[in-house]
Amino acid sequence: MRRILCVDDHVDSCELMKFILTDAFPECRIDTVDDPEKALDLISRGSYDLYLLDLWLPGMDGAELCRRIRRSGSESPVIFVSGAVRQSDRQFALAAGGNGFLSKPFDPDELVTLVEAHLPVGNTICQKPKHRRLPICELIKLAA
Repeated sequence: MRRILCVDDHVDSCELMKFILTDAFPECRIDTVDDPEKALDLISRGSYDLYLLDLWLPGMDGAELCRRIRRSGSESPVIFVSGAVRQSDRQFALAAGGNGFLSKPFDPDELVTLVEAHLPVGNTICQKPKHRRLPICELIKLAA
C-alpha cells in the first residue's frame, strides 16, 4: 500500500489534504502530523512514498525536515504546500530537496494533479484519481 505523509502545524490543513487525497486515492494510506518531530518519528518506523510538507513549522522548518528526509536516504518526492508565496520561499524549499511547491490556498484539483504526477509508479494499488471537484460547502466545513 502506498503511503503519503502530510506535515502541517495547522490541523485543519492536514485534515483538508487528507480528505482530498483519500477521496482521490482511496487505496493509499494518508497519515497526518502537526509537528516535525512527530513526522521524524513516523519516518523512522518506515518510509513514505510521498511527503507533503508545510514550509514554516514550529521548532524546525519544512526545509530542514526535507533535508533530514533526504539524509535518511529517502528519494521519495517531497511537495511543499505552504502559505509562503514569495519566489525566494519557493527556491528555499526546492533547494532543500523538494520536488514541487503548491501555494495555499490551493485548488483541490491542483493538489491531486501534483500528487498524481509525483507519486511513484510501480507496484502500487493506488487508483488513478477521479478528478472530481469537491463541493465547496464540504471544503469550507472541513477547514472551519
